[in-house]
Amino acid sequence: MIETSEIVLARPRAVELPTPQDVDVAIQRATHIATCLKTIVESQKLYVAIGGKRFPTFEAWSTIAAFNNASLIVSQVQPIERDGTVVAIEAWVDLIKDGVVLSKGNATCGFEEFPCRGKEGFAKERAARSAAQTWAGAKACRMRYSWVMVL
Repeated sequence: MIETSEIVLARPRAVELPTPQDVDVAIQRATHIATCLKTIVESQKLYVAIGGKRFPTFEAWSTIAAFNNASLIVSQVQPIERDGTVVAIEAWVDLIKDGVVLSKGNATCGFEEFPCRGKEGFAKERAARSAAQTWAGAKACRMRYSWVMVL
Protein backbone atom coordinates (compact mmCIF):
# COMPACT_ATOMS: atom_id res chain seq x y z
CA MET A 1 0.00 0.00 0.00
CA ILE A 2 1.26 3.45 -0.90
CA GLU A 3 1.06 6.02 1.81
CA THR A 4 0.25 9.64 1.11
CA SER A 5 3.73 10.68 2.23
CA GLU A 6 5.24 8.56 -0.59
CA ILE A 7 3.34 10.29 -3.40
CA VAL A 8 5.35 12.95 -5.18
CA LEU A 9 3.45 15.41 -7.30
CA ALA A 10 5.13 16.53 -10.48
CA ARG A 11 5.55 20.23 -10.90
CA PRO A 12 3.70 21.63 -13.86
CA ARG A 13 6.02 22.61 -16.67
CA ALA A 14 5.89 26.08 -18.11
CA VAL A 15 4.15 26.13 -21.46
CA GLU A 16 6.07 28.01 -24.10
CA LEU A 17 3.76 29.92 -26.39
CA PRO A 18 4.70 30.30 -30.05
CA THR A 19 5.88 33.66 -31.24
CA PRO A 20 3.53 35.76 -33.40
CA GLN A 21 5.87 35.08 -36.34
CA ASP A 22 5.60 31.30 -35.77
CA VAL A 23 1.81 31.58 -35.70
CA ASP A 24 1.79 33.62 -38.92
CA VAL A 25 3.99 31.05 -40.69
CA ALA A 26 1.83 28.16 -39.47
CA ILE A 27 -1.36 29.88 -40.66
CA GLN A 28 0.16 30.69 -44.05
CA ARG A 29 1.37 27.10 -44.50
CA ALA A 30 -1.96 25.58 -43.42
CA THR A 31 -3.91 27.99 -45.63
CA HIS A 32 -1.74 27.12 -48.63
CA ILE A 33 -2.31 23.38 -48.05
CA ALA A 34 -6.06 23.93 -47.57
CA THR A 35 -6.24 25.96 -50.80
CA CYS A 36 -4.49 23.15 -52.73
CA LEU A 37 -6.86 20.58 -51.23
CA LYS A 38 -9.86 22.78 -52.07
CA THR A 39 -8.71 22.81 -55.70
CA ILE A 40 -8.71 19.00 -55.70
CA VAL A 41 -12.12 18.78 -54.01
CA GLU A 42 -13.62 21.31 -56.44
CA SER A 43 -12.06 19.92 -59.63
CA GLN A 44 -12.94 16.32 -58.77
CA LYS A 45 -16.38 17.31 -57.43
CA LEU A 46 -15.73 15.55 -54.12
CA TYR A 47 -18.74 17.12 -52.45
CA VAL A 48 -22.50 16.77 -52.29
CA ALA A 49 -24.70 19.86 -52.63
CA ILE A 50 -27.58 19.88 -50.16
CA GLY A 51 -29.74 22.93 -49.57
CA GLY A 52 -27.30 25.21 -51.36
CA LYS A 53 -24.34 24.08 -49.21
CA ARG A 54 -21.50 21.78 -50.23
CA PHE A 55 -20.58 18.87 -48.00
CA PRO A 56 -17.30 16.97 -48.52
CA THR A 57 -17.59 13.30 -49.50
CA PHE A 58 -15.64 10.45 -47.95
CA GLU A 59 -13.15 10.74 -50.81
CA ALA A 60 -12.50 14.40 -49.93
CA TRP A 61 -11.91 13.59 -46.27
CA SER A 62 -9.68 10.60 -47.06
CA THR A 63 -7.62 12.78 -49.44
CA ILE A 64 -7.06 15.28 -46.64
CA ALA A 65 -6.01 12.41 -44.36
CA ALA A 66 -3.62 11.10 -47.02
CA PHE A 67 -1.94 14.52 -47.20
CA ASN A 68 -1.22 14.06 -43.50
CA ASN A 69 0.11 10.50 -44.06
CA ALA A 70 -2.80 9.14 -42.01
CA SER A 71 -4.81 5.99 -42.72
CA LEU A 72 -8.30 4.79 -41.91
CA ILE A 73 -8.64 1.39 -40.26
CA VAL A 74 -11.98 -0.29 -39.59
CA SER A 75 -11.83 -1.35 -35.95
CA GLN A 76 -15.26 -2.91 -35.51
CA VAL A 77 -18.44 -3.71 -37.42
CA GLN A 78 -21.52 -5.18 -35.81
CA PRO A 79 -25.18 -5.76 -36.55
CA ILE A 80 -27.87 -3.90 -34.65
CA GLU A 81 -30.88 -5.98 -33.75
CA ARG A 82 -34.41 -4.98 -32.86
CA ASP A 83 -36.76 -7.68 -31.60
CA GLY A 84 -34.33 -10.39 -32.73
CA THR A 85 -34.04 -9.07 -36.30
CA VAL A 86 -30.98 -7.31 -37.73
CA VAL A 87 -32.11 -3.85 -38.81
CA ALA A 88 -28.82 -1.99 -39.26
CA ILE A 89 -25.05 -2.22 -39.26
CA GLU A 90 -22.81 -0.09 -37.04
CA ALA A 91 -19.12 0.55 -37.72
CA TRP A 92 -16.19 2.13 -35.89
CA VAL A 93 -13.19 3.45 -37.83
CA ASP A 94 -9.88 4.74 -36.47
CA LEU A 95 -7.79 7.43 -38.15
CA ILE A 96 -4.18 6.40 -37.54
CA LYS A 97 -0.80 8.00 -38.18
CA ASP A 98 2.49 6.38 -37.20
CA GLY A 99 0.65 3.85 -35.03
CA VAL A 100 -1.18 6.57 -33.07
CA VAL A 101 -4.96 6.95 -33.18
CA LEU A 102 -5.67 10.56 -34.17
CA SER A 103 -9.45 10.29 -34.21
CA LYS A 104 -12.31 7.80 -34.17
CA GLY A 105 -15.56 7.75 -36.08
CA ASN A 106 -18.77 5.81 -35.56
CA ALA A 107 -21.74 5.46 -37.90
CA THR A 108 -24.81 3.32 -38.41
CA CYS A 109 -26.60 2.43 -41.64
CA GLY A 110 -30.12 1.07 -41.34
CA PHE A 111 -31.52 -1.35 -43.90
CA GLU A 112 -34.13 1.26 -44.87
CA GLU A 113 -31.56 3.94 -45.79
CA PHE A 114 -30.73 4.85 -49.39
CA PRO A 115 -27.67 2.57 -49.84
CA CYS A 116 -29.88 -0.46 -49.13
CA ARG A 117 -32.99 0.46 -51.10
CA GLY A 118 -33.91 -2.03 -53.79
CA LYS A 119 -31.57 -4.67 -52.40
CA GLU A 120 -32.48 -7.94 -50.73
CA GLY A 121 -30.75 -10.49 -48.54
CA PHE A 122 -26.98 -10.38 -48.30
CA ALA A 123 -26.74 -7.55 -50.86
CA LYS A 124 -28.73 -5.32 -48.48
CA GLU A 125 -26.48 -6.24 -45.54
CA ARG A 126 -23.32 -5.71 -47.62
CA ALA A 127 -24.57 -2.26 -48.72
CA ALA A 128 -25.31 -1.28 -45.10
CA ARG A 129 -21.93 -2.61 -43.93
CA SER A 130 -20.09 -0.65 -46.62
CA ALA A 131 -22.03 2.56 -46.01
CA ALA A 132 -21.54 2.37 -42.22
CA GLN A 133 -17.77 1.96 -42.67
CA THR A 134 -17.57 4.79 -45.20
CA TRP A 135 -19.63 7.15 -43.04
CA ALA A 136 -17.59 6.26 -39.93
CA GLY A 137 -14.36 6.93 -41.84
CA ALA A 138 -15.62 10.29 -43.04
CA LYS A 139 -16.63 11.15 -39.47
CA ALA A 140 -13.19 10.21 -38.09
CA CYS A 141 -11.55 12.47 -40.69
CA ARG A 142 -14.00 15.29 -40.10
CA MET A 143 -13.35 15.16 -36.36
CA ARG A 144 -9.63 15.62 -36.99
CA TYR A 145 -9.50 17.80 -40.10
CA SER A 146 -12.59 20.03 -40.11
CA TRP A 147 -10.28 22.98 -39.46
CA VAL A 148 -8.84 22.44 -42.95
CA MET A 149 -12.27 23.10 -44.46
CA VAL A 150 -12.49 26.30 -42.45
CA LEU A 151 -9.26 27.56 -44.02
